[in-house]
Amino acid sequence: MIKPSERSILQRHLAETPVKLGSLAKDLGIEVFRSSMKPGISGLIEPSDTAPSGYRIKINRHENVERQRLRLRMRFLTICCIESSFEME
Repeated sequence: MIKPSERSILQRHLAETPVKLGSLAKDLGIEVFRSSMKPGISGLIEPSDTAPSGYRIKINRHENVERQRLRLRMRFLTICCIESSFEME
């Protein structure tokens, strides 16, 4: 379930197109980095001691911008699923 504070952040960002994913991540407290990764690895999520959300997303800097945006959106969804699964326990 999305928290009310996160819902307002999402609504604000989704009102504009294209969605500014970097700003959305910052407002949700998620760190995002472009990193060099092995071929075949597009991105990953890892714990972060410094991000308010507790998550860091890394995206492969060697992929084209459209693919990076796609991977970032997919990682956002993954974090939402992770958070929802913890709330169900």
